[in-house]
Amino acid sequence: MERFADDHTKLVAVSAIQFLTGQKADLTAIGSYCREHDILFVVDAVQALGHMRFDVEAMGIDVLASGGQKSLLAPPGIGVLYVREGVCSQLTPSPIAANATVNFLHWLNYDLTPLPGAARFSMGTPNLLGAIALLASVELLRELDVEQIDAHTTGLAQQAHEAVNSMGFDVITPMTPWGRLSRLHQVFR
Repeated sequence: MERFADDHTKLVAVSAIQFLTGQKADLTAIGSYCREHDILFVVDAVQALGHMRFDVEAMGIDVLASGGQKSLLAPPGIGVLYVREGVCSQLTPSPIAANATVNFLHWLNYDLTPLPGAARFSMGTPNLLGAIALLASVELLRELDVEQIDAHTTGLAQQAHEAVNSMGFDVITPMTPWGRLSRLHQVFR
């Protein structure tokens, strides 16, 4: 971080797990750096939710976003967005949906003042069927236990890594502690 961030850096965005290599980001370390330097920390968790636990406060995450269609096992068109309370008022959504404004029940008053809190990021009619499917997926993942899922997929990745390596291929997926796979994203050169 210190090599790339400077006094002009306002935001750091990172994938919790990089889709190509499976590299896990040390979110707690990055979040700590961002808090110390008054930098917004945004995390793309689409590869990671369902494979690792998140404590947005302990990790110093200001914004976390994820589609539901990958590790959350939900259908496309639904996802999750977390925006830290203190950050919401600093962000003005674009576009602004009608039901995300303070006077959204007064249809002829075109006051586009956003609602307080994360409700300002609402985008109209909610995907109720998607939300029901997402809830069922989250309940299943909680029942199976995220750590157990991660241990299983990491074990499969380790087996694949060893097998492919023994065939003489160069594997770019890191198997170090912060590079351990939560998903099987092997790329060979």
